[in-house]
Amino acid sequence: MSKKDEPQDMAAQWEQAAADYAAERHKSLLRHKVPAERTLEKSLLALTKVELADICANLNLHGMSSLRKAELAALLVPEVQRFAKIWCSTMVQEQYDFLQRLSREGLVTAANAQEDMRLDSLLATGLVGCGGKDEQVVWYLPQEIQALIAQQKDLPTVVQQNTEIARLAHGLLFYFGFLPYEELFYRLAPHLEHGTEVQIPQVVSVLMNVASWGEDIEVDSDGASLYAVDEVDDLLYELGSRETLAWAVPSRQQLWEAGSGDYEVQGPFAQPVRRFLQGCGMQERQIDEILLLLYMEIQNGGTLQDGIDTLQHENKLQLTREQWKLLLPILVTYNNTMPQWMLKGHAPDELSKVRHAGKIIPFGQHVQKVGRNDPCPCGSGKKYKNCCLRKDEL
Repeated sequence: MSKKDEPQDMAAQWEQAAADYAAERHKSLLRHKVPAERTLEKSLLALTKVELADICANLNLHGMSSLRKAELAALLVPEVQRFAKIWCSTMVQEQYDFLQRLSREGLVTAANAQEDMRLDSLLATGLVGCGGKDEQVVWYLPQEIQALIAQQKDLPTVVQQNTEIARLAHGLLFYFGFLPYEELFYRLAPHLEHGTEVQIPQVVSVLMNVASWGEDIEVDSDGASLYAVDEVDDLLYELGSRETLAWAVPSRQQLWEAGSGDYEVQGPFAQPVRRFLQGCGMQERQIDEILLLLYMEIQNGGTLQDGIDTLQHENKLQLTREQWKLLLPILVTYNNTMPQWMLKGHAPDELSKVRHAGKIIPFGQHVQKVGRNDPCPCGSGKKYKNCCLRKDEL
């Protein structure tokens, strides 16, 4: 096997391993029985002792491992109800819609593999039950959880506010990569329009819920980051070298648009590249992979040329010489119009305009006058030879 084939082979192995795990998990869920009376206790009793132990761990309960299964299930009932009240206060719209569907339909099958996975994550806290029926995994809400949701009349308003928090926070992280919680709250609060006054603990709780539900946001004790950030410490180090550069101030509309789940590959800066690759006959999934790879390479401190090299090494972008000639200037524009974390949310073109007192000079025009060892005009803080020189020479 050639080195060129190694990344593809490794990706295939990971995909196969994930598929094998999903198939095995599906088999184990099919073995559960759906109780005739779907109370919370009977739902818990339908699980294995190992699964009950997982719920204890997820609810931060200790000293129960020696209990018999029936005793453990009985003790978990009030603990799951307590957790459900807290969890519901952090719900976003997608989660609320899931639970409403379960309440309305009783027994449901997941619409897709991702939904199955998310319902499985709720199973690990006792909030839902599942079992096998007609060779399919079906999911349901235990009666007590269903009643708790129905009793909270203000829940739709809470959900609306939480959804707004989550989406605008996602938008902020698109622009800045990582933000400590206090900084994120400071930038988020002025844009909130729904619900009651929000405090930092609510914002943190909502982001923790969203992080456990999906893959777009990651949280730790220090703050929240976009999933695409490779190393938060490296990003903070680079930002520390740009103390004189003011932070970008995106509008609420810009944050809302950037908070959509696929903005990294669907944003306006990516559209010219997308249209060109569509014209080359590429499938949408291929285009998404190419744009995401370029995005992550540039945002994590690499250059556009680094991204191109990776695409060629992984054999993801097979074009003719003429197609490459047409694509390269489009890629340069893509790089220069994309808001970048290390530029504090600015796009290189924005900084180029500011540096020239509002006079718009095309990126490729003014950089030709820069010396190899001068600071790069894109504002990265690197020397020109170590940043955009290779790209401009293309």
